[in-house]
Amino acid sequence: MRSATKVLEAALRAIEDQDYGALPEVKPSFDCRNARLAAEKEICSRPRLAKLDVKMAGLYRAISDQLGRGQERRTLKWDQGQWLRQRNQCEGSGRCIREAYADRIYALESLQADLGQNVEPAGAHPSFDCGQASQPTEQVICESEVLANLDQQLAGSYDQQRQTLRGRKRRKLEREQAAWLEQRNECRYRFNCIREAYEERLFSLSNSVEDF
Repeated sequence: MRSATKVLEAALRAIEDQDYGALPEVKPSFDCRNARLAAEKEICSRPRLAKLDVKMAGLYRAISDQLGRGQERRTLKWDQGQWLRQRNQCEGSGRCIREAYADRIYALESLQADLGQNVEPAGAHPSFDCGQASQPTEQVICESEVLANLDQQLAGSYDQQRQTLRGRKRRKLEREQAAWLEQRNECRYRFNCIREAYEERLFSLSNSVEDF
């Protein structure tokens, strides 16, 4: 499964590399001088993780400001505390921390959309038209940079392989892709299910070149 792991890491890096300038200048949303926990120290030592922290913190503040001072804001604060405890359990594992941020960013982006922001995250452009997205799975992909980038990678890999094939072999690949799309759509609103479906399909395509 190393190839699938690399695919996920590439998608996460696509988020990390956006709109924050040169990596050495990036600092997280908290003061690293007060970092005591292993996870905090890891974030402070790795600019890519700091970028994710800045993005997550920005989303959290924007939503918190919009909610005002009522019960919804208190619920958001409690939920954030629960997530921070989960993130801190990663200790010094960079991969675990990256995945925790990816999941939290997706959750906050979804909440922002539910609140009527109607803002598609910068860089979240899958291979299909989000304006025509009718499947729950497609809507989740359109709201997540991680999944949108995985979709772009898959579409590119599929199109490239399809162009090299003719006749029976091309039809076989098209049938496999259609079957995979049906399987992917069964995930509906489950982020991890969709992500795993893309990882497995990308891994399958990378290993099917020789079969054709």
